[in-house]
Amino acid sequence: DLVTRLEVPPGPPPITVFAQLQSLPFGNLRWDDFEKLCLRLARSDHEVEDARRYGIPGQDQYGIDLFARRAGTGGYTVYQCKKVERFGPSDISAAVDDFLEDRWATQADRFVLCTSLSLAPTQLADRLKTEKERMAKHGIALKTWDADELDILMKDHPALVDDFFGRPV
Repeated sequence: DLVTRLEVPPGPPPITVFAQLQSLPFGNLRWDDFEKLCLRLARSDHEVEDARRYGIPGQDQYGIDLFARRAGTGGYTVYQCKKVERFGPSDISAAVDDFLEDRWATQADRFVLCTSLSLAPTQLADRLKTEKERMAKHGIALKTWDADELDILMKDHPALVDDFFGRPV
């Protein structure tokens, strides 16, 4: 009855949840800052003993922007950075084509396609699957650091978040 319910002590106060920003605005970075961010992430990999930019604007970069030598194996991971507003299935294939047609395809066993956009749409995910299979035939692993993966990777790098995006005020 109503009188009995009114005599029961109150429950705990409602909890207010304040979620932190979960997706970083990679698209707001300048292209060179996006490349620097990817370089800093590459350097943070425990397997990497040395990571560098490859080339400067105007030079032929043979389908890559960054390269990293891995400790122990001495193998190379190379990175193509695409800070773009649109990225379609043909752009994925073009990045793989550019890489496979040049010298780094015989030197690197890992290729990381970095993009400021999400590669989750089905047409992009399907093309990635096809290109991963094509790269595997060459003995090269194709990995992606798209906006979704970068959001996850950045969780372990608060200093990078501060350096590139600042803190909300």
